[in-house]
Amino acid sequence: MTKIILMDGAMGTTISSLTTLENSSREIFNLINPEMIINIHKKYIEAGATLVKTNSFNCSRSALEKNNIDPNLSYKLAFLSIDLARKAIFLTKKNNVKIAGSIGPGDFSQISGIIDNNPDYLLLETIYDKNILLNNLSIIKKIFKKNKKYIPIMISFSINKDLKIYSGEHIKDLINLIDCPEIISYGLNCSFGIEMLSSLIETLTFYTNKKISLHSNTDLLPDEFIKYIHPLLKKNFLSFIGGCCGTTYKHILKLHELILINS
Repeated sequence: MTKIILMDGAMGTTISSLTTLENSSREIFNLINPEMIINIHKKYIEAGATLVKTNSFNCSRSALEKNNIDPNLSYKLAFLSIDLARKAIFLTKKNNVKIAGSIGPGDFSQISGIIDNNPDYLLLETIYDKNILLNNLSIIKKIFKKNKKYIPIMISFSINKDLKIYSGEHIKDLINLIDCPEIISYGLNCSFGIEMLSSLIETLTFYTNKKISLHSNTDLLPDEFIKYIHPLLKKNFLSFIGGCCGTTYKHILKLHELILINS
């Protein structure tokens, strides 16, 4: 049976539930309220997650500038995101927990800040635009070459019901275009919820022999959420599973219990 790595749940919506700060990058909390971010990571780890996503998805220079935050903080916020995840792992004494540096529409500053602090994986997630994807990969490979280092890359698409990202490309064509030894997995996240994604995720196995990941958004309660996951676990093709927007510690705890039952 394929060993399943349990990812954590939502960072962004969890932060939003804990603060009233509006119209600002959530990544700024890496600097102004690091204890909150550490505590979020800790709770996900305590719920059973063995792979935590950093609070760095949207801290490119342009993203920060749009939110009236000094763009020069991009590298620092990205670098700090790894430190905070690492501290949460230390505090929980769970030495088996790994870190995925979360990258959205990135730039050199953000991506280099993540890579320089040596996470276990780079997670390019919620990919909706071909050019953004190609730009991110180009930056990553340039940094790898310059620094003579390699970090495994995970790719996760945000798709429509026709398996196309929002710039119009089918994920099969994208996989054929970008596939390289550095990429270890392909998956789906966000989009339109677990109900639809659970019916589409297995299709990825026809396009790649690499590991498959799923961390869906949801507005369902944990018990309803895992009803869509259970049949997928029985098919034994998922390597990474977790949650995206709307998922909480309770969703991850239920996933953890489900994985234990099926292992």
